[in-house]
Amino acid sequence: MKIIKPRENSLNEAERKFIEFVDAMHNWEVKSFSSINIALKSGENASTARNEAKNELSLIFDRYLEPRSGDRRRLVDANVGFPCDYDANRDTIFMAENDGKKAVFLYQQKVGSKSKLRFTLKLISGTWFVHKAEIFFEYKNKWDKFVI
Repeated sequence: MKIIKPRENSLNEAERKFIEFVDAMHNWEVKSFSSINIALKSGENASTARNEAKNELSLIFDRYLEPRSGDRRRLVDANVGFPCDYDANRDTIFMAENDGKKAVFLYQQKVGSKSKLRFTLKLISGTWFVHKAEIFFEYKNKWDKFVI
């Protein structure tokens, strides 16, 4: 397994696309947490901020997730992004497999729940897309579906 250093120039296309996805999700989490909580703290209805967050998330999913794939039920609530689920600069990312058509990344969070995640990307018409995401449950000793 190879440790992925997110800011290296030598990343291959699958690695670069995965880091772009992680960065997009991180930026979305930070922005959404801030805007929703500002609305809540000022006593405003946070539904506008939540709707904007959902719309921005939908754009990220359209860009990075394989069409008709991946669990898109991500919650948009006051605690979204605290702590961030995604942070390529903080967490550890490994390339577990890359056969040129499918790439598998292991993602170890270092804060919060410290979850171990596995992302599978597929090359479709020359573009890498996140095909599925899984979370490892220690007590079951198995991988299960992860809500991106």
